[in-house]
Amino acid sequence: MPLESLNTSELLGKCPVCSSPDLQARLQVQDKSVSQETFTIQQCGGCGLQFTNPRPTAAHIGRYYESDAYVSHNSKAQGIVNHVYKAARFFTVRRKVALITKLNGGQVGRLLDYGCGTGHFLARSKSAGWQVTGIEPNPRARQDAASRVGQPVLDASALAALPAASFDVITLWHVLEHVHLLNETLRQLLAALKPGAGCWWPCPIPKAWMHSTIARTGLLTMCRATSTISCRLLCRRC
Repeated sequence: MPLESLNTSELLGKCPVCSSPDLQARLQVQDKSVSQETFTIQQCGGCGLQFTNPRPTAAHIGRYYESDAYVSHNSKAQGIVNHVYKAARFFTVRRKVALITKLNGGQVGRLLDYGCGTGHFLARSKSAGWQVTGIEPNPRARQDAASRVGQPVLDASALAALPAASFDVITLWHVLEHVHLLNETLRQLLAALKPGAGCWWPCPIPKAWMHSTIARTGLLTMCRATSTISCRLLCRRC
């Protein structure tokens, strides 16, 4: 049954990344987890970004994640899919820690995990010797993460107040596609990186947008794409 109270949206008249007004509908998708609403995915003719439009406002988007079945925000989520996810997570968080350690020259350092969810990666990183900071906008997931990691986890509003050039690695594990203010968030993350440090984010974005963003913003000095559907980007601050 659709959740009518969640239907508070905004219609974007231009691309949120490059400001082009050339927007074309690509497909219709249904939110089968919470609201049962159908959303339109549009593509920017200028940079190739694909995004939800209209979309829930930043003030109301949080309620679309309030589902007991959404395992990223609920460690107690049940069901076959979630049990498989949890089993896989046991191994993937260890691979992720090994990856960031390799990216940092084989050494531990200061890590920021933006959108840390329930904190499993953050906790594993801390146990491996990393000095960790987590940011998570969802209150329930943030509380869960803080308990698991054994330290406070910050709200998303804390990003702008982080000390400049203070992290060796910043990660966003399939988080960037959930962010409302892409350019602003990326610039704030870049400002928090130490010179030469890396920011790693896997996300389902088209290559066209990725390369256009690199050229347009100058934020990225290195990138790798695994496919046109799911990209893994590594940016380093000069």
